[in-house]
Order: sequence, then C-alpha cells, then structure tokens
Amino acid sequence: MSLPQIILLLLVVGVVVVLFGFYFFRLRVSSQKKDEEQKVEFKDILGVVKNPNSNMDSIEDAISLLKRDFKTIKDGNNHHYEFIYYLAKHKNASSKMILDVDKFLKLNNAEHEKMIERYEKKGLDDR
Repeated sequence: MSLPQIILLLLVVGVVVVLFGFYFFRLRVSSQKKDEEQKVEFKDILGVVKNPNSNMDSIEDAISLLKRDFKTIKDGNNHHYEFIYYLAKHKNASSKMILDVDKFLKLNNAEHEKMIERYEKKGLDDR
C-alpha cells in the first residue's frame, strides 16, 4: 500500500468514527429529552378527570400516570381524594376504572382508606 492510500484509509476510518460518535450522542440526548417529557405534574392528570369532555382513553392514560408517578398520598395533600372524586363523578369513567383506582390507592395508602371511600361515594352520588 502506498502512503496516499494509507492516509485516505485513515481519513475514511476517522470520518466513520466521528459520524458514529455524533449518532450515539444524538440518541443519548433524545432519550434524555423523552425522560424529561414524561415527567407529569399531578394537576395535569387531575385536569383530565375534572374535564367533563375527557374520553375513556384519556382517563385511562391519567390512571396509568397516577399509578406510575403518584402512588402514595402525602399528609395534608388532598389531590388524590379529588382525583377519586372526579373519576367517580365522570360520565365516561367505567365502574372498572373506578374500582381499579380505589383498590390501587387503598393498597398503597391503607391509612387513608376511609377518606378514599368517602370521596369515591361522594363522586358516585354526584354523578
């Protein structure tokens, strides 16, 4: 192999390595952005069940987010109670959805069982 061919080969290998580096860097940055986008505030999922025009799919998505990010009820915070109230009150929420959230919240928050039941009953009564 002559010197110009070796230089050309090294140059091509260098370009390929740099392109792979940019590609993997871009993948890492885009996965970090997806993680940041998936962070949801409780008011966002509460807004779904408060909205009387929400459909079953959006309510199911809100329930999934509740289960993923907001498992426990913090003392002095009644957002979970509001969630179960508006879910039970919502015209597009099925009994299966309500029962599923009821069981989930009671399982993860046994000390708040009576309040969960109270808000659920109030929502069903207001339906």
